[in-house]
Amino acid sequence: MSRRRNSEGFRVFQPEYTARSGKKRRSPRHHVEFRDHNSIRRRLPAFTDYSASVSFGRKVRELDDLRAVGESPRGDLARWVDGLTDDVRAKLIDWSILDQRASMMTLPLAEHIEDWHQSILNNGRTKTHADRLKTQVSRLITACGFARFARITELEVQTYLSGLTCSAQTRNHAAHAVKQFSTWMVRHGRATQSPVSGLEMLNVRADRKRVRRALGLDDLINLLNVTRHGPTRGKTTGIERSLIYWVAVETGLRASELRSLTAGSFDLVATPPTVTVEAGFSKRRRRDTLSLTDDLAAALRTHLASKLPSAAAFTIPGRTAEMLKADLKRAKIPYRDPVTGEFYDFHSLRYQLATNLVRGGAHPAVMQARMRHSTVRLTMDIYARVGKDGQTAALDALPRLSVGA
Repeated sequence: MSRRRNSEGFRVFQPEYTARSGKKRRSPRHHVEFRDHNSIRRRLPAFTDYSASVSFGRKVRELDDLRAVGESPRGDLARWVDGLTDDVRAKLIDWSILDQRASMMTLPLAEHIEDWHQSILNNGRTKTHADRLKTQVSRLITACGFARFARITELEVQTYLSGLTCSAQTRNHAAHAVKQFSTWMVRHGRATQSPVSGLEMLNVRADRKRVRRALGLDDLINLLNVTRHGPTRGKTTGIERSLIYWVAVETGLRASELRSLTAGSFDLVATPPTVTVEAGFSKRRRRDTLSLTDDLAAALRTHLASKLPSAAAFTIPGRTAEMLKADLKRAKIPYRDPVTGEFYDFHSLRYQLATNLVRGGAHPAVMQARMRHSTVRLTMDIYARVGKDGQTAALDALPRLSVGA
């Protein structure tokens, strides 16, 4: 057995073995031998390269010294631990050189993602929200071929995201999901650090592939009236669809929030009447109560009259965009403007609210509160689309100037 000693508390050697021919042979692979913090002799296979094996031995000794004083690896040593092979990590855990947290690193990524998904549900988020995050991260790790958390690299994640044929906002959603998952792994002691902490978000305003528009008042009223007298689509009557659009335009509630409403969510005898979205369904994770106009409240009283408080307020299909697209076609309103290329999908009903508030002269702070935005800039820059009518109104508001030639 070829053995080399050093003064760092371990030995690097190439063990000998007996071949089938009966001859003694030396293993091409070096091993590291040391006494752990319990004075027990341990051996670990290292590398064929001697220098690499010495470096490996130093790292193992450093881990054992930290374990002896009850400390965890940090920085470069933590990253080295994350990159260990499963068999080496298993031995270090069995010898109590690594703690139980390191054993979590041996689990397949799919198991970590399932636990993360359950954690999101336990925190009161909706199943739809939790499922969407899980799907985004699962698609990413499958496409990149990551089997273990330690195999995730920021460069490979960036490469995957840059190859997606979608808007910058959609890519940002996927990036945020994987960052959220990685942060959860660290917070719950399943990893020493996030491999994607430096992942940057794209500039959504510079790359908006789906630009939405708001309708003029006449087109909006036409859409609601034509839909009201339209056929039943799926299980949703024309009257109910028209009411769904009306509520969306007046409150700015998203499709998922509208689906969460029950008859009991509405207080139609209050002054003014209100609708309340529970925290578990609100994007802001807080209970939101929004006032309603008397006209909308009157229509809702008729619609909800026969429903129990716990019954769903509306029957809303999964593909709201297809539902609205069919009603737009019947009202002879283009889904996509042939000149500007702007869309009018279900989320455009939320844009419609912001634009209607601008047209009505609402103060930006009032608009921000109604839209439930974190900043007034988001309300004004993205959601408030005044269009040509607004530009004309702006000209009408300017003082008449008469300048001599």
